[in-house]
Parts: sequence; C-alpha cells; structure tokens
Amino acid sequence: MDFAALALVLGSAFLHSGWNYMAKRSLDQGAFLWLAIIAGLVVYAPAFAILLPRHPISGEDWIFIAASAVIHVFYFLFLGGALSRTDLSVAYPLSRGTGPLFVLVVAFIVLGESPTVAGIGGVFLVIGGVYLLSTERLTVRDLTRPFRALLTTPGTRLALLTGVTIGIYSVLDKAGVARVNPLIYMWMWVLGSVLLMAPYYLRKPARITGALRREYRWIIAAGILLFGAYVMVLTAMTWSFVTYVSAARESSILIATLYGIVLLKERVGRARILGALALAAGVALIAVAG
Repeated sequence: MDFAALALVLGSAFLHSGWNYMAKRSLDQGAFLWLAIIAGLVVYAPAFAILLPRHPISGEDWIFIAASAVIHVFYFLFLGGALSRTDLSVAYPLSRGTGPLFVLVVAFIVLGESPTVAGIGGVFLVIGGVYLLSTERLTVRDLTRPFRALLTTPGTRLALLTGVTIGIYSVLDKAGVARVNPLIYMWMWVLGSVLLMAPYYLRKPARITGALRREYRWIIAAGILLFGAYVMVLTAMTWSFVTYVSAARESSILIATLYGIVLLKERVGRARILGALALAAGVALIAVAG
C-alpha cells in the first residue's frame, strides 16, 4: 500500500475515533450525527465553493453522487436499527468486522481489484482483530455470541446489512472519486443524504433544538472531524486499492479502544489485547506487502 495513502488513512482513523467518541457521549446520537453532518457542510462550504469551478461535475458524475447519498442513508438506518435492537458487542463486530470482507468481494467483482496474497492476509487479520476487540473473554460462548444472535435477534441481521452497505458505498465511492474531486464528491453526497433524512428528523423539532441547545460546540467539532476523516479516506482511495483502504481505516477501532483505556479507565482482557495485536499486524502487513 502506498505510504502516502496509508498516512492519510491512519490520520483519518484518529479523526474518525474522535467524532465517534463525541457522538457516543451525546444524549441523542441520531440527532447529534444529523446535525454534525450539517455542521460539516457549513464549515467546508468555502472550500467546496473554491474547488467547484476548478473541478466541475459532469453529467455521469451525478449518478455516483446520487447513488452514494442513497446508500449512505441506508447505512445510517441499518446501523441505527442494529444498535437500538441489539447489544453494541454484537452489532459492532458484525457490521464493522464484515465491512472489509464485503469490500474485498465487491471490489474484486466490480472493480477487478487483485490484492496480493499477503494483502488479503492483512485484511483478514484486521477482520479478526475487529471481532476480538468487541469480545470480553476468549471463550467459545463469547466468541460465538454474535453468530448465535443471528438466529434470535433481528438487530444482528441489520448489523450484517450495515456491513453490506459499507462494502457497497466503499466501492461506489472509489469509482466516484476517480471522476470527481474527493471534497466536492463528499460535499455533494452528504448534502443529498441530509436532505433525504430531513423529513425523519424534522418531524420532531424538539429533538433537534434540544441537541443544539445542549451540545452545539460538540456538534460543530464532530462535523469538522467527520468530514475531514472521510475526505482523507476518499483521497487515499485515489492512490490505493479500496480493499486496503477499507481494512486499514478500521485502525480507528484500535484508537477508540486506547481512548477507552486511557480516558475512561476501561478494563482490557486477553481477547482485546489479542484483537489489538491482530489488527495492528494486519494494517502493518497491508502497508508492507499490500
């Protein structure tokens, strides 16, 4: 994997874990995220206005922008449904852990990407690391809990659908930024997603006004980080396989785990230590041999 692309992805991981931390502390995560996206649109509007005349959008480009806006709405709906219907320790490994796997498959079929054997090994190490980081103990019961929940908990199926949407939007965005400047591309599909989700959030104005009143500073900060993080990922996609970028960006989970240990004094068992080592090894393998 190109060093510059890796540096962008790892930098993005820090920003991604930062806005996730801000969102998780919110009293209304759905309203918080919708407002943070709007804040990102406002903050990055001057850059968008400067770049647009230099990188105009052609007729075909709009297809990718519109498709990305729609698939991201489904991503937010599936993820929100999964988190509201099942435990985070079940939903997270199934959604984030399977995301890179679906990217690997979809990118091979649609884009014809052919990662190296070592690179594929790195992707699977990342997937295993993500899974273990969401596990409390190295027991058969804990390790199989998400898969057993597939048979009994509707939220787990939504978590898998979240992983599918990650695979779709990652490959779609890879093709999109091959045609459109990454910041312009993101600004436009985010605008589309915000408008599509507006009827849902505006039907209860008290949610929006309450979140703004309580957390407007955090909302602005999260919007800046959220936008910046994914623009960095989109830029990295122009330099490297989306398979590698998708897997390497899961290093944000490792950073978030470190936040939990240092800031929240969370306990870390052997499963999480092993998961952290596997994830770090996977990213290193992608960097060196991918």
